[in-house]
Parts: sequence; structure tokens; C-alpha cells
Amino acid sequence: MPTFGNTNVGVNWQTAYTDRLYACRYTCPDAGQAQSISWWGQTAGVLIRMAIYSDNGAGAPLNLLAETGEGTTVANNWVTLAISLTLTAATVYHLAWRLNGTCAGKWDAGAANQKRVSGTGQGYGPFPATFPLPGSTGFADANSVYCTYTTAPPPAVGQPLGDGLSFVFG
Repeated sequence: MPTFGNTNVGVNWQTAYTDRLYACRYTCPDAGQAQSISWWGQTAGVLIRMAIYSDNGAGAPLNLLAETGEGTTVANNWVTLAISLTLTAATVYHLAWRLNGTCAGKWDAGAANQKRVSGTGQGYGPFPATFPLPGSTGFADANSVYCTYTTAPPPAVGQPLGDGLSFVFG
């Protein structure tokens, strides 16, 4: 299945804390349906939630579009949680995560302000409807977080397109 985000296990470590939200900006190349989000963590046994936020048009996360249930990190490995969201081609999304404990994640160098970290005091639980931009900080990090999605197959030759027409080459 296709993905968008950073599927590499980054070369750098960064500690993530309970009282903050983290989001990293990536572009989804295709239209499709989000299936899961994966994040690389160092510490086992930390509860994690992940989400997808829209972009505010200036490269920062804005509105909550979908979120996962709760999962548990695995030492030095990916944790993958199911999510459902209809994705639009060539659209910027922010893949977000929050933890109920301290856990380091991996990252590579990224674009200016590609990662956004909220100010402190966010606690742990479901994601807020709007990403808390006041007090947040941008970083040039491409965190090891990605979304796996499916794309709709094109109609078969000779099959109706849904508008009474047929898809025929020849």
C-alpha cells in the first residue's frame, strides 16, 4: 500500500513529553483512504494516540480531521494504529502524536517548520479540535511518522463510470 510521510528510521533522536502535541507536515500525493499511522519510538509501554490535522495554508496544523484509538509503544520499533479518513490528492496534512509518558522518537532533517510542537500543559487524551498554535514552536524536522492508505483502482475497460458512460480505449 502507498504511504506518505517519513518511512525511514531517522538518524536523530528526540524526546517527546506527555504535556505536548507533536505534528509533522507531509503531502499526500494521491486521493485515497487512510488506513493507519505509524510512529517510531524508543521506549516500550508508553500509551500513544495519533491523528491527522489539516493545514492552515501557511504550513501549520489547523483542524483535527481524524484520530486513532490508543496504542502502546514498542521499544525501538514502529507502533501502528488504525485510522480512517478520505484523503485528497496533492494535499498537505499534519501527522500528529501525543504520549502519556516520555518516549524518544526518530527524525531526519526536514524543511523549515515542518514539525510543530505545542506549548506545555496539553495533558494526555483525545486530540483537540484545533491544534494549539499559540505558544507552539516550529522545527526543521522530518519525524519518522507516516500514513498508509489505499487508492481507488481505475474502472475496468468497458465498465460503467457511474454516469452512464463506459471507459473504453481503442
